[in-house]
This record gives sequence, structure tokens and C-alpha cells, in this order.
Amino acid sequence: MVDKTLLEMFTELANSKKAEIVELQHIYMAKQIENEIVRERFKEVYNKVLAENSFYSDCNCEWIKKGKISKIFKGDRILSSDDQWFMSTEDYDKFLEICRKEFFIVGLTDEEGRYTRETNTENQLDDIKEKLIRLAVEILPDNFPNKKLLEDAIEYKCYQSYKTRETLFELVMKLR
Repeated sequence: MVDKTLLEMFTELANSKKAEIVELQHIYMAKQIENEIVRERFKEVYNKVLAENSFYSDCNCEWIKKGKISKIFKGDRILSSDDQWFMSTEDYDKFLEICRKEFFIVGLTDEEGRYTRETNTENQLDDIKEKLIRLAVEILPDNFPNKKLLEDAIEYKCYQSYKTRETLFELVMKLR
């Protein structure tokens, strides 16, 4: 009997988990779309609050956004949620208080200000991503060099582990 190469063993393991991988990939991509919709709903509330209430910049700022240089000066009225960070702390707190009430009114949060199940999409995305990362390591053959190191790396929450996790995620998302 001929020993299988690592690639052959990996292919077998990946194929044995193919249905699970593809299902999780589809769920992740659908959840990404849902997350974008939820983010837009929150942004609409932010912009509605800014349109109905006067908040002003507390600093002179210049930044690059989408290749364009934008400037905002102290005292300029803030009309876009993209610029909410330039308010004074006091105004920002007031802005968030109004937003929290609006979030509840439109069904984005519950009375205590917690996301509803439908709007908690970022945590749901993280959970699905975590499953895919663990699956990426699981389908490596046991004699794969440094498999144990990868298993340990996905448990830590430091910059290098983050890069490793992202690489594993990108690779498992490319499997078909």
C-alpha cells in the first residue's frame, strides 16, 4: 500500500467536510448581506437624528475618505453620520441618547438598548467565521507540519494570531 501524500489526505478530509464547508460559506455570505442592510438601517437613524437635531463639530479636521480630501471646521453643523466623531463629548452623548430611543422605535434594539436577534448580525458573522476557521484547521491531516501550532494559534487573541486566523479564513472561503 502506498502512503498518501499530505495533499491527498487533505483533499480527502476537505471532501468529507465539503457539504459543511459550502453550507457555512453560503450562510456567511448571506449574513454579510444581512449585516450590510442592518448597518444601513442604523446609519439611516443616525442621519435622521442629525437632520432633526443640530450638532456641531468641536474641532478642525481634515481626512481622506474614498480618495477625496474632506475638511470640517469647528462650528460646522454635522449632517452625516460619517462625521459624528467630530462632536464634543457632551454633544456626542446627547446624540447617542437620541439615537438609542430611535433605535428602539424602529426595532433595531430592545428597551434596554441591546440589539435584537435580527440586528445582532455582527456577532452572528463572528460565530460563523469562527466555525469556518476551526473547520480549516480540522481538515488538515494530523501529520500536517505545525497543525498543533495552528490549533494553538487560533485560541490566542493577539495580532499574529489574528493574521493567522484571517489567513485560515480566507483559505477556507476559497474551498469549493
